[in-house]
Amino acid sequence: MWQLVMLGFSALALLTMTRNRILFAYCEELKESVNIDTARRHFLSEDPRPECYHFFCDDPHCGSQQVRISGVNYRTAASESPKYVTAHYRNWDEHSPDCMWESDLDEAGRLRGETDAETKQRKLRLKLKDLVTDFDPSLDEGDGLVRPNVQEPAGDDVPEDGDGNGRNRNGRGQPGLLGGRTKTNQLSRLVETYREAKETLSPEEFSQLELRVTNEGVMPLHQYFCRISRANHDTKNRIIFGGATFVEWYGAGFKLKFYDRVDKKSIFLYVSPAKMEAYRFRKYFKEILSDTTVAYFTVFALGRLEASPKGNSVNLVVDDLRHLDIVRGKAKEAGANEVPA
Repeated sequence: MWQLVMLGFSALALLTMTRNRILFAYCEELKESVNIDTARRHFLSEDPRPECYHFFCDDPHCGSQQVRISGVNYRTAASESPKYVTAHYRNWDEHSPDCMWESDLDEAGRLRGETDAETKQRKLRLKLKDLVTDFDPSLDEGDGLVRPNVQEPAGDDVPEDGDGNGRNRNGRGQPGLLGGRTKTNQLSRLVETYREAKETLSPEEFSQLELRVTNEGVMPLHQYFCRISRANHDTKNRIIFGGATFVEWYGAGFKLKFYDRVDKKSIFLYVSPAKMEAYRFRKYFKEILSDTTVAYFTVFALGRLEASPKGNSVNLVVDDLRHLDIVRGKAKEAGANEVPA
């Protein structure tokens, strides 16, 4: 009997590992196809807030069938709660066999033309619900939050390098999530990949996971992230992160103070009211920072460290709020005396 049970689990695992991750779905309320992070930012910025969003597969082969997609955990902001699960899309109804979100593996479980290195990276990525392989930190092409229905991408997640099966999305080429790459300029999407990979993969696997950064090249994912305690005034083109506590509001703006120090000086992040007012999803940050039940916040920023005007402290400077992501820390009762790792 137990052999049959194990066989069943193996078959289920194989099905899970060979099916493509769903990166985009059509949202009935937003009237467009979005990734799960964009759906979450829209949802948490709405006032009044709807009960939920309704998602459907946006592949033309599934369009006439109204194939439903489940949006998981998009109605809450990212946090370090033990119960938190990375926001993602999940299959609800069966898709058409020709849907781009269905996979095409050979009998050996490999993709045509795939190298050993690519196979290794693909298998690591398949263990994750969220998925970013390429990051473009530039902000020249729109806000990177809503993918337009055009032939050439203008920001947001862009599937690249199809697997040769000829399927396509709006003329861009099949996502190829099993063998291709997914590119984004959304910092929050990359942060979700980093956090989930660190939590899900073994230390050895995590160290092997790669990231391709525009104008920087290919590097281990973890090397693109620099803990603020190890950063200095020369740290450039890296995501600086660390735990911080809320200081106060300045109108719509705010200030955070980090646990760590640089050159024995306190580190602060200040966001002006004008910068917040100009940010499309300012309500998203406001809701996170208004949560008084958490002991701290973890800040991720593609920014730089600068001495304050008086020279008695250090500022983490972020030029554009699209390069800032804030994650709620542990609840006060669970982590009030803990410094975030």
